[in-house]
Amino acid sequence: MASKHAARFASSIPSGPQALELEVPLPMVCTIATAVYASINDWSSGFLKKSEFNADEYEDVYRGHEMFLNNIRTSKPGAYHRLMADLYKDVSDSQAAPSANIVANNAMSILDLDAMDE
Repeated sequence: MASKHAARFASSIPSGPQALELEVPLPMVCTIATAVYASINDWSSGFLKKSEFNADEYEDVYRGHEMFLNNIRTSKPGAYHRLMADLYKDVSDSQAAPSANIVANNAMSILDLDAMDE
């Protein structure tokens, strides 16, 4: 899929070796993050209250994710590229149906648990 639409996964780095590393597009990450937010919001009462996803209702959440990522892209272009390129690589290198252990190990390898507040 990505190779068929490679132009949509272009690097945010204009030159050098990183320019060849494809990235997940910002709108894709914002959309996924917004969908996750909406899913978590369905549990805000402590019980699952299923709701239909409505883009208009979550537009501000989407825009917040967009502002956050654009801030990283502006203030730390290398870090932004690394984040988006690693997301692309992790997904594109994955098998069609990876095992739970592979998914868990991959997730643990990118988390910096020592830097997280408890």
